[in-house]
Amino acid sequence: MKEQHCDMCGKPAEPTPFGAMLCPICRARNSAYRCTRCGGLVTFGALIPPDHPDLVSRVCWTCRMKERADAVPVAEVEAIRATARGGKIQAIKLARERLGWSLIEAAWLVEVYI
Repeated sequence: MKEQHCDMCGKPAEPTPFGAMLCPICRARNSAYRCTRCGGLVTFGALIPPDHPDLVSRVCWTCRMKERADAVPVAEVEAIRATARGGKIQAIKLARERLGWSLIEAAWLVEVYI
């Protein structure tokens, strides 16, 4: 049988209840899961409580952001796209104003989605 390796450090590991492969050291320091939508590995430091909404939902930040971006009205998307042609910073500012998103969320929207 092929030995399985830790997703974080590469040492021998066993699967976690959430489907990630972690060695005992990384398991003690982190919480990890595979996103139920994209299958990507998501890890949280040991200070994140086990009832954190991201751990409970097992959906990664990127998948949640794609879902939010898909819900943005077409008129808003077009306005942000038009502004982005003149510069990303202005488009990020507009996205923040119109959507009420945080800086990182608006930057992701402009960089990845628009």
